[in-house]
Amino acid sequence: MSTVELSDAVESTPRRGPRPVHTTLRACNEEGVRTVVTTRDGQSFVTEEPVSRSGTGTAPTPLETVVGALCGCSAVT
Repeated sequence: MSTVELSDAVESTPRRGPRPVHTTLRACNEEGVRTVVTTRDGQSFVTEEPVSRSGTGTAPTPLETVVGALCGCSAVT
């Protein structure tokens, strides 16, 4: 299992300027190219590659997950 800490992300707070946001994610490859990612509060999601890339195609790809996250960030801002 590997741990990734994203400490270079910045949240902008009016009048106080930017402040760092610290998040810890835990990612574990269960088998092949299937990865389970667990967030700081225990929620989790799975990424997987399609069958054509040696996966099972049962979950979004890592790229689809990143693009979806960017869409979420855009919607919030």
